[in-house]
Amino acid sequence: MCVILVKERGIELPTKDILESCWKRNPDGAGFMFNDCDKVVIMKGFMTFEEFYLRLQTANEFYHLKEKGLVIHFRIATSGLKDKENCHPYPLSNDNLDLRKSFITTELGIAHNGIIRSYNGKDKILNDTQLFIKNDLFELNSLDKKFYKNVIFQSMIERLIDGSRLVFLNKKGDDNMYTAVNISPKELLELMDIKKALKAQKKTNKKIFMYLAFIGILSLENRKKLKILNNKIKTLEGEKICND
Repeated sequence: MCVILVKERGIELPTKDILESCWKRNPDGAGFMFNDCDKVVIMKGFMTFEEFYLRLQTANEFYHLKEKGLVIHFRIATSGLKDKENCHPYPLSNDNLDLRKSFITTELGIAHNGIIRSYNGKDKILNDTQLFIKNDLFELNSLDKKFYKNVIFQSMIERLIDGSRLVFLNKKGDDNMYTAVNISPKELLELMDIKKALKAQKKTNKKIFMYLAFIGILSLENRKKLKILNNKIKTLEGEKICND
């Protein structure tokens, strides 16, 4: 299952060690997206860690990513071609070429973790996420440009994605996530400095967004442990990062 890292505006980038650890779990390609000048910029198709990390650092120097909303995706290929063009993230589009571009700007960017069974293995080129965007999300967008914030459409999306995870990033750098993360307390502690984040949150009285790694579904016991820990770590304005 893929890994997604999400960073809010005002937060430093993940460390190289964290990024390399994510790559080792998911080595089939990487990409990232961020907001800039009233658009979402997507850069993807990095097939080695060295290439990915160099491009991320270059983008950071040019765009000052600390002040941007940022989503990073590391892929495990499950359907479609395993090539740079099928790496995440993707623009909201129904155009096959747009969905496979390694560099593109868009109104709304999307990254996915998991398998959407209704589209898995249905196309020789496009993967299940690209087909879902092309056939379903693009249609929802035609009905409501902010469909990803509409509670009715949110419920529809959650039922369609088979318990997997989606992240939307808009041109303002705001992110929306569906189907919360399930990781163990130990893995969570390895990926973020919880004490430091809580201290900063208390000091500033502002929401502090901590890095989330979408690593996969663990046992019910581990999810219960994370739920206990989660009561102390709230990251998404009243939403929790773990569901039953």
